[in-house]
Amino acid sequence: MAKQTKSQRLALLVRLASSREAQMSEVLAAAREQLSANQQQLDSLIDYEKSYYASMKGSLQGQSNIYHIQSYQRFLSQLEDAIAQQKAVVEQSQKVFDEQRTLWVQVREKRKSLERLQDAASTEEQIALDKKIEARIMDDYVSTKYR
Repeated sequence: MAKQTKSQRLALLVRLASSREAQMSEVLAAAREQLSANQQQLDSLIDYEKSYYASMKGSLQGQSNIYHIQSYQRFLSQLEDAIAQQKAVVEQSQKVFDEQRTLWVQVREKRKSLERLQDAASTEEQIALDKKIEARIMDDYVSTKYR
């Protein structure tokens, strides 16, 4: 089997790094989708709370029934708890997304570095090959000139 050049070995590493970057990109996209879904759910809860407050003001005006007032208060308390829990979920999703984005950036930078190394190695190999060819041409020229 022929010996691999440095640029060929680096090309393999670039392909592996590109594959890893693609995988990390998929994970990042999934984290972004999860964050978006969690944020939408939080926004819905907040909108529901606002509309519930508005409807509560209209319903309770003129009512002195303590049961209705306590019922509204209990429900609002539960709704506020749900909003607080959803905020925590959104914060956790944001942390996961930020971590995945950081990892993806690191993987992307590694791939770019490997590509630069591969380009440098290819250039170096081409220069060495050009020098060998030039040396052969000179050898052939000298040998034919002195025959």
